[in-house]
Amino acid sequence: MERESDQLGFGDLELSRRPRRMPSWFAELDRVVDWSAVRAALAPVRCRARGRPWHPPLILFKALLLRSWYGLSFAALEEMLGDRLSFQRFCGLGVGDPVPDHMALWRFHRSLQESGLDRRLFALVQGWLDAHGLIVRSGALIDASIIQGGAARPAWGTAPEAAVDPDARHARKGGASVYGHKLHVAVDQGSGMFRALAVMPANVNDCTIGPTLVQGDEAAVLADQGHCSAAMRARIAATRAEDLVTRRPNRHHPRLPPAALDRNRRIARPRAPVERIFAALKGTLGLARTHCRGLAANATTLCLARLTLNLRRACSLIQARTMPAAG
Repeated sequence: MERESDQLGFGDLELSRRPRRMPSWFAELDRVVDWSAVRAALAPVRCRARGRPWHPPLILFKALLLRSWYGLSFAALEEMLGDRLSFQRFCGLGVGDPVPDHMALWRFHRSLQESGLDRRLFALVQGWLDAHGLIVRSGALIDASIIQGGAARPAWGTAPEAAVDPDARHARKGGASVYGHKLHVAVDQGSGMFRALAVMPANVNDCTIGPTLVQGDEAAVLADQGHCSAAMRARIAATRAEDLVTRRPNRHHPRLPPAALDRNRRIARPRAPVERIFAALKGTLGLARTHCRGLAANATTLCLARLTLNLRRACSLIQARTMPAAG
């Protein structure tokens, strides 16, 4: 029988009287997220394994959010769920309830991947954020960054099917060879929220994926010169957004004219905040290296990561709105 997240037992009530420090955004999430709708969306997922205690999908989903927020492995997440009262209360676990083990958490992660529910849940939460007026649409910051592979790196020129991670590829960055995947993102300029994300092998050109990240309702598109292409210009023109993609030289024009160089410099400053998004993903969430093998599994991990960052950002924005003015 599923246990509601706000249903407390006697042990919970006793422990709740003890002074403790809980992250404010745990409670703030309840103002942003309709957990009953998430529970309904997760209803098709089956997480029961023979001989293992069964856990409702909503508990496992909240646990995966914690995994993303704190950059934990599945084994570390199991340990923290058994140790931290704040984690248990957020997930809806009572003091005497069994904690999901790392294999149950991994199987649920895989279920989200195979069913495509990770993307549908992101779209569901985005709808709530939009309803709160948190998506500004003043511009889209489009960029890409390589995430190094966590699997063993094969020698250059090795056949992909012979590698430990057959979806990872070699690429050149700053004159050095890197191996892994490339994360392509579109971030709302006004709020810092993720709007789109794509995970590709590291050797896929930015200009190939860039046009697919343009949402069509933003007032402007800002991107670096790696996204400069005829396809990108055509896509932006079709949406009637302002084209703020920095220009790059080509074989016909090996040197940019002064006007183009000045334009690139003016675009650089408003485009810079997208780098903080990558810093949060790689630093705060521990995604400097991939945690899984294959595009599909890593895409699910990164989809949950962008969801967690959006929720954290939403909590901050809502708290800032309700905070009384100083003075």
